[in-house]
Amino acid sequence: MFASLLQTITYSAFRITIQSAMHPNLRYCAVIPVYNGADTIAHAIESVLAQTNPPDEVVVVDDGSDDDSAIVASRYSSSVHVVRQPNAGPGAARNRGVRDSSAEWVAFLDADDTWLPEKMERQMALLGDSRVGVVHARGTLSPSPAPPIVTFENLWAENCIRLSSTIVRRTAWESVGGFDESPGLISVEDHNLWLRLAVAGWTIVTCPEDLIQYNQATGGLSYRTESFARAEFTNYDKIGELLKLEREVVRSKILKLHVKHGRSLLHRREMSSARRLLGVPLRESPCRETLRLWLATFVPARLLDLRRNFRELSRGTELPSRSS
Repeated sequence: MFASLLQTITYSAFRITIQSAMHPNLRYCAVIPVYNGADTIAHAIESVLAQTNPPDEVVVVDDGSDDDSAIVASRYSSSVHVVRQPNAGPGAARNRGVRDSSAEWVAFLDADDTWLPEKMERQMALLGDSRVGVVHARGTLSPSPAPPIVTFENLWAENCIRLSSTIVRRTAWESVGGFDESPGLISVEDHNLWLRLAVAGWTIVTCPEDLIQYNQATGGLSYRTESFARAEFTNYDKIGELLKLEREVVRSKILKLHVKHGRSLLHRREMSSARRLLGVPLRESPCRETLRLWLATFVPARLLDLRRNFRELSRGTELPSRSS
């Protein structure tokens, strides 16, 4: 049943033909949510204004920052519309930015990331087909390479799209109600949106170039926390309910995520969090590998580090730090 559903959702996407031609009449808006990003917001704005295909609108949404984010953004008032709102989360801030703009296409950028100058020019060459709802690109810290057309099946496996690389058709965004602003989806509201857009039949196209620079200091950090893991569980539950999937399909996916995130937290030596996550699949679907990982959470971190270092040394590589 699940395979049949995936085939139905993805069939039209595989048949689409993407025309690589410039579309000078297409208008786009850049939406940049910011929360306590005074140190990075200027770089983000400047990367947008430096585009070879410049935006028609730039909207910065200050999501209740305690620092000078809005003041810094306001220095670009001749080119940028700054909106302030009480803290409501990144999904709500992005939705506000879309509502406060009018362009046909909306490009999202996080306040600690930057675009390369030709980012929008390259992506807008892929917007010719009316069924294209999203175009995304690669960049530093990108996950595994995405296929030319990203399907529901790809997105069910993992989120292979980085939000700061995306440009979204306004009517596609409207058709699914925008970002889900539920507190339980913070950090994964973008993945939730891509899944719902794929379900709704919109085509998601990959621009196979590295066009984004992610902040190495913050990029990926949230993906290794227990709170992020729990947001992922909520996301798959919601999508399962939306599609009325068999409970066992969703349960199996969530149990695999428990192991994945538990392993990552163990690697970071966050033993209590790792133990909590690994304990769930150990109870519900026990196997030797999960038991091994769960037992490792009781081992002193120093001993695990020694084991890791000796293993790396035996491979003839440089000794890693704990964070590696």
